[in-house]
Amino acid sequence: MRAGCALLLIDVIHPFEFEGAERLHRRAARIVEPTRRLAAEARRAERPVIYVNDNFGRWRSSFEELVERCEEGRGAEMVRALDPKPSDLFVLKPHRSGFYCTPLELLLADLGCEELVVAGLTTDMCVLSTVSDARMRDMQVTVVEDACEALDDERHETALSLMRLSHDARVVKAEALSATS
Repeated sequence: MRAGCALLLIDVIHPFEFEGAERLHRRAARIVEPTRRLAAEARRAERPVIYVNDNFGRWRSSFEELVERCEEGRGAEMVRALDPKPSDLFVLKPHRSGFYCTPLELLLADLGCEELVVAGLTTDMCVLSTVSDARMRDMQVTVVEDACEALDDERHETALSLMRLSHDARVVKAEALSATS
């Protein structure tokens, strides 16, 4: 990650409270360590770490309340491993894209960020929607494939291919990104 670059962590603080959540929870365990390393590296380089999370229809919620809720359920292991810091930033979103009806675009402009590194859940829904909207705003985007996950391999691979081909996103493994930081 370079100057003017932010790390977006999409829906990684997650309570996994929906039908079929057990399957996503199992698959999400694979992204915990690469995502934790990305966040630690970004913090060391003094680059913004921005958690972009659904508020699950809780219109009076805050990120702190979401973290507390997740600490009590299936998402507890992920919350403990990622350990959001007071210096991290948070955006709650009402739908899939991190940009839709949120202050994310203004926040990134205020931070001077023109490039994003994106990781999170799910590759084919919220990650894809956020990447699409970032590219419509002429931002450079890198998607960290082993720090993203979907409900199955086909959805994950199809979304990565789409982001690479249709959105001109750079798709890399976390290790390759670390080597170029």
